[in-house]
Parts: sequence; structure tokens; C-alpha cells
Amino acid sequence: MAAGADLNRVYLVSSVQTQDGKGRCAFNLQSDLDLLQAKIADLGNVRMVSIDPTGTEKIDSHVNAEVRGVLEPIGEMVDRLL
Repeated sequence: MAAGADLNRVYLVSSVQTQDGKGRCAFNLQSDLDLLQAKIADLGNVRMVSIDPTGTEKIDSHVNAEVRGVLEPIGEMVDRLL
């Protein structure tokens, strides 16, 4: 708001529907990236996606291979959406 954002174009994703459709669980980049991609495509004209690094991913941020395992699919998703 302080920067003059159009709040009608700001979306927060903090949880997703469980597979049984009866509840909600925390968004997880490793398992929910397809859902994020579908939401971005559905919204259209998305200019920025910000990801909170304190999510529920169970990785050791000091292990390069583990971090890449989470980040590389995000880059691939961006390539598909461009």
C-alpha cells in the first residue's frame, strides 16, 4: 500500500486444498508448483511472484543440491509461462 500497489492485483497463497478436498494445508513448492503455475496462468499478466523462503520445505539450505532441487523447477516453470 505504501508503494501505491493496486491491491486488487495482489494475491497471497498461503495454503492449498488437500487432495481429498476436505481441508487445507500449507503451500509447498516441491509438491504444489503445478498449482502455482496454473494460478499464474489463470490470472494472466502476472508481473512478479515472491516466494517466502521460510516455507514448509524440509531441506538443508546449506546443501547446494537440496536448494537447487527446489529452485530449478521454479526456473523451468517461468520458462514455460514466458
